[in-house]
Amino acid sequence: MKFVDPKVDSAFKLLFGVPSNKKLVKDFLNSVLSLYDGNLIEEIEFISSEIVSPVQEFGGNKVFIDIHCLDQRKHNYIIEMQVENQHNFVPRIMYYTSRALWLQKVKRGDYQSLLPVIGIGIVNYKLFNNQENVSGNPVSKYVFKHEVDNTLLPDSILDFYFVELPKFRKKLEELQTQLDRWLYFLKYADDLTFVPDQLSPLQDAFDVLNEVTWDVQRLAQYRQEEEQLGAKQRIEEGARKDGMQEGIELIACNLLHNGMSIELVAQNTGLSYERIQELCKK
Repeated sequence: MKFVDPKVDSAFKLLFGVPSNKKLVKDFLNSVLSLYDGNLIEEIEFISSEIVSPVQEFGGNKVFIDIHCLDQRKHNYIIEMQVENQHNFVPRIMYYTSRALWLQKVKRGDYQSLLPVIGIGIVNYKLFNNQENVSGNPVSKYVFKHEVDNTLLPDSILDFYFVELPKFRKKLEELQTQLDRWLYFLKYADDLTFVPDQLSPLQDAFDVLNEVTWDVQRLAQYRQEEEQLGAKQRIEEGARKDGMQEGIELIACNLLHNGMSIELVAQNTGLSYERIQELCKK
């Protein structure tokens, strides 16, 4: 068997954005949000499975899945999910998740009637360093707090959860919770050729991603998105390397101007003797 990558938009949308997979969606959300018996999500309704971005994106429109949720306490709220494989994600998820607030109709200034909104962002790179996410956990929650005493902002109706897949490092035999299974599935599903016993609770999710069940048109769309994603990653990686190289050369120039010999600069920066000589002439 061959499974498609759930981190590619069309696969993500099919897995989490269609009514036939409501059971999977509820299980995933309850796992990521760490909900327990008594406040589990019981009912969901898809508000929209794909929103046309008002901002032009490389490779076409992005997929944002908006879900109206009702939990066991009879509390209503909206969850917006999106998956992203590129950087500069935090401002974007804040922009799009806020949209779920202002799209709600408010009558006569009754802002108390607004449903809380939770943004869930799944990223395939390290979004936060250890200083920003001290726990190092792959799932982190961010809320609005007072800058000094850390008290929560009263009546806040906007929270964010981030899933950083590279920070999930458990091996197959180490999986214990349903959240572990979902994170392993998201990270490695497209590398698997069968469903391991440890992931059997997610058999239905694997069935959705099984290439054999996809028609030619849908698979062609997936391949196109996969190629576009690869192109974006190559462009971004090249830009990062260019930026790193520029930074190294700037450091080398400063060392030279401070009197360090070319030989020592070469040893400390890894630049070639010839490149350092070129920098000396600038």
